[in-house]
Amino acid sequence: KTRNALRLKPDHPIGAGQAERPDAVGLAVPGMPYGSPGMGPEDQREAYDVFLIRRDGSSEVFTSYSAA
Repeated sequence: KTRNALRLKPDHPIGAGQAERPDAVGLAVPGMPYGSPGMGPEDQREAYDVFLIRRDGSSEVFTSYSAA
């Protein structure tokens, strides 16, 4: 288990409304973009992608956020 994993509220936009949980080990936001969760005010955020990390080590874009 990752001890420093970001814990999101159940109603947070990342994953909200997902009917099923994908078979994955986690989510990643490379580069800690300004305005991503815990990295500054959301109303000033940079555009960024959230990647889904699969158990086999592959990844894909799970969701994207445009700049504020």
